[in-house]
Order: sequence, then structure tokens, then C-alpha cells
Amino acid sequence: VFGALLLGFGLLGAVGSVREVAMLLYIYIGAIGLLILIELALVLFIFLGKEKVKDITHDAIIGLIRTYRTLSDLTVVIDLIQTSLVCCGGRNNVNDWENNLYFNCSSAAISACGVPTSCCKQALRINTQCGYDIRGATAGDRITNVNGLSCIQAIENLFNKEVNILIGGLSGLFILEIIVLVVALFLIVDRRKKRNLKVISGRSLADSSDRRRLK
Repeated sequence: VFGALLLGFGLLGAVGSVREVAMLLYIYIGAIGLLILIELALVLFIFLGKEKVKDITHDAIIGLIRTYRTLSDLTVVIDLIQTSLVCCGGRNNVNDWENNLYFNCSSAAISACGVPTSCCKQALRINTQCGYDIRGATAGDRITNVNGLSCIQAIENLFNKEVNILIGGLSGLFILEIIVLVVALFLIVDRRKKRNLKVISGRSLADSSDRRRLK
């Protein structure tokens, strides 16, 4: 969608500059200005609202944990997150699985006080019960059997790893948009100058014509 919008705005700017249609250029300048503001807001939100983003992500993961084994589609999602990021739970690692009906320690299920297979170390996942009763186990057993990293920390580590690429990409795009904005403004100013010259030239011809008539 974002790419389609950029393409559409680019076509507006191209047509406006070639045909010297002021209205299209104004729309193009407004669109580019809006994109710049959105990008700045996004950067500020990411860096200044980092803790808020972590809170929202944690709440989303807890929501997925609560529906585990109840909604099959969401079960697949949390399993994919935990296996791909090599993590377990939200902010509180294995303890977040206390929020699930089948894994909380008061459950009558065999999986009570445990975690899903997707929380286990990759080599141990062949045993589908590798995470059972893990929260009742000693700290040493937890380290041996399950991923010790919370999914919030895993996501944050991934973000910190890619943040330089993100900043570089946004900076390049920002500079390009500023250049395009300046060019569009220059075209509008140049068009106005040409129009003013035509008006002055027209008035001069009219004055010359009137003088000839008077003579």
C-alpha cells in the first residue's frame, strides 16, 4: 500500500512538472510533506515510546498465551514466535504461562506448571512433553531444557540489531523527499515568474497599442 501511494504521488509530481499544472504540484508537495511528518512521528514513537511498545507487545503475547490450545490458529502463532525467536513467554519468560488454562500450576492437566514444546531447546523438541512441570523444576533444569530468553527481550534484541539499517533507510528516504520537495517548490516559483512576465509583457503591449491609437 505504501509503495502504491509513493508511486501515485510520484506520477502526480511528474505530470504536474511536465504539464506545469500548479494544482497537481501543490497536491504533490502536500503529500510529500505529510510523508515526512509521518516518518518523523514514527521515529519519535519508536525511540521515545519504546517502553509503551514493549507493554503493548507483552499484552499481545499474554493474549496469545491465554488462548493456547483453545484457538488453533493463535496456537500456531505463539509457537512460531517462540521457535523462530528462540524464546519463551512474554516479559516474564516461563512464568507467563501461568496465564494459560492448561499450563498453570493449579490445572488438573498433565501439562500443569509447564510450558509448550515450542519453549524447549531445539534438540529436546522431539519429546512433546519436554516442557511439562518445568516451572516446578530447579533453575538448572530450566536452563538445560527451555529457552531462557523472554520473547520481549528477543524482539528488543532483534530491533537493536536492525535499528541502524532502519535509521539509514529512513534517513536516505527523508533526504530524497526533501530534495524532491525543494524541486517541486522551485517549479512552482518558476511557473509564477513566467506567468508574471507574461502579464507584464501583455500590459506593455496593450499600453503600446493605446499610445498608437492616441497618436
